[in-house]
Amino acid sequence: MVADLDAQKKIVIGFAAVFIFGFLACFPAVKGSFHFDDYHHIVNNQAVSKPPGWLYFFTNPESFSSLGKPTLYRPLTLISFALNQKLAKDRASWFLVFNVLIHSLNAGLFFLLLIRWQKQYLPALLGAAMFACAAVLSQPVNYVANRASLLAVFFVLLALIFDWPAPEKSSGAKTARIFLAAVCFWLAMLCKEIAVVFPALVLIEDLFLEGRSRKGLGVLAHALYWPSLAVFLGMRWMMFNTLGSNFYPRTITDNLLTQSKAVFFYIFKILWPAHLSMIPQITLGKGWADPLVLGALFLIAALSLASLVLIKRARVFGFVWSWFLIALVPSALIPLNVVVSEERVYLPSLGLVFGLVWLLDLALQKRKRLAYGCFCLLVLFQFGLLRDRTHAWKSESRLWRDNVNKSPQISAGYVMYALALIDHNKLALATNLLNKALVYDPKNPAAYSGLCRLYLQKRQPEAVKIYAQEYFQVSSHPSQKSEALAFLALAELAGGDLEQAGKAAQESLAINPRQAEALYVMAALALSRGEKDQAEQLGRQSLDVNPDLPQPLALVGLLLVQKGNILDAFPYLKKFTEEVPEDAAGWFNLGSAYSAMGEPEKARAAMKKALAIDKRYVKAYYGLANLDYNLGKKNDAYEEVSQALELEPEFPEARLLQAKLFVDQITKDILSTEAEKKELLIIVRKEIKWLKSKNIDTKELEDRLK
Repeated sequence: MVADLDAQKKIVIGFAAVFIFGFLACFPAVKGSFHFDDYHHIVNNQAVSKPPGWLYFFTNPESFSSLGKPTLYRPLTLISFALNQKLAKDRASWFLVFNVLIHSLNAGLFFLLLIRWQKQYLPALLGAAMFACAAVLSQPVNYVANRASLLAVFFVLLALIFDWPAPEKSSGAKTARIFLAAVCFWLAMLCKEIAVVFPALVLIEDLFLEGRSRKGLGVLAHALYWPSLAVFLGMRWMMFNTLGSNFYPRTITDNLLTQSKAVFFYIFKILWPAHLSMIPQITLGKGWADPLVLGALFLIAALSLASLVLIKRARVFGFVWSWFLIALVPSALIPLNVVVSEERVYLPSLGLVFGLVWLLDLALQKRKRLAYGCFCLLVLFQFGLLRDRTHAWKSESRLWRDNVNKSPQISAGYVMYALALIDHNKLALATNLLNKALVYDPKNPAAYSGLCRLYLQKRQPEAVKIYAQEYFQVSSHPSQKSEALAFLALAELAGGDLEQAGKAAQESLAINPRQAEALYVMAALALSRGEKDQAEQLGRQSLDVNPDLPQPLALVGLLLVQKGNILDAFPYLKKFTEEVPEDAAGWFNLGSAYSAMGEPEKARAAMKKALAIDKRYVKAYYGLANLDYNLGKKNDAYEEVSQALELEPEFPEARLLQAKLFVDQITKDILSTEAEKKELLIIVRKEIKWLKSKNIDTKELEDRLK
């Protein structure tokens, strides 16, 4: 009894040690930021920021992304994002802390499994420590959207622990553990689809590992797990009419051939992760005649056959190899946009690390100190590379700069780097990168999309038209074609061709009814027809899809100002300045809102910000003049309105304000002689006549003159 308690205490201490080590090793990740898919999954996803209810994620699969209905069903992952959002808003560090915690827990659970699999305490401890700081696993920790993998593996590991037979337990307790394993299996599948391999992992445990004798309970376990998998796949088919995706970037055969090469690429990167990059440099399989494909397929077949032939002599080898292959099956069967990704080895790496622990155990029988020393050096090597890799994840531009340095012939890396630079208004370098992306892949749709965004920001609609048409031609995915038409609509709108803008926007929305830019174009067209309510409704729909899109932010904000709803308008106008900080008009509109809200100092700061961006921005001079006039600073107001009229002599509102200042001089005896008063009176009457011709209300001015 005492021995059992001591053993349990050691296991608890080991779990805690692995957890703490993993947490400390990965903690620098919390200094990172959101990246690419994080924005449409989390930051811009209204379902996550304002969920209608916690069950909403189970009944509405489209809540997974703000971009439209995907073929992914991950309600538990979305609930975790919504909880993070509720606790920490859009602070990436809190989301990343949660990722670090889950990864550390996974390392602890892996330690518990290693104890069961290998029954050696110190090798299990070192193996779990290696998993905790494996550099190739940095992506799921540093990339918030990859939390789906972390959560799925967490529940898979729990399911495997519950499934493992406990000989000292009663038959009722053993049955209960199997049912708990089935529950964890379901929870894992509701986090990410990679968990579907769990029944196969249990099967190879039964086949290869010793100490798995379960008699009738094994039948019960598989009778629960495999039908559960079938039910889940049936649910997916009912929701999406497919088990995978409605669009594949390559054929299933081409993907299988490519992934056969990727098997050995992944093994190499797990053991020697010195050259990690977001989009590694690997070529697609070139058919059955490709020598690399043939070599990879031969090795896979040979190793698989060897694992079966040597099942009694080298059980662990068969288990390790089978685990690694089975865990890669989902990405091998379903062609994904990114050919290979570090994140996909999170579950497979557990099997490979177990293989290293097995080799350590064999080495301990002959060279104990040397074996421990070598394994500790391997852990330290991984730890150092993990720190270096985490540093690259601190910002979007740093991550993709690292990628193009390591994978210089991959077009997609240049595109992502360019998009990060566009967000920081570094347009010249972004232009060069996008053109370089097209050198490596002349038909890269993402490069044309990036060029459209870049020239929209440069306000060159003719260039946008050219690239939008090219984008449409090279695109195969419906969402890309919809976006290309939306860019064309924006260009036509900027060029003043409202008819063509409307036509392109309608074609875009026919493909994707949730295309944010196309919805904005329709809103702008409705406003041009005087249909303000319709314009506001379409603008809000656009923002439901992408809350950070600048154009509808300005449109909805200004429409609310016109209605007199200044408080409602303020968040839109302020958000616009955050998204487009170099837009002078945005700061002027924000300053006007502050003025209407009775905050003159904040209004003045916003107006001056507008002038710092554009010294010839007339409305900002007028805004400052209006502020000072209302505060009684007439001399300052006169200087500012004079500057406005010097830049734009026929600015009606500025001339009205100047006329008010002249009337003040007449009525308050500021002028010394009657002749000066009469002369100024003549000027004011001429101004009133001119203002009336411009449909400006001059009643207040005329009443004061009487």
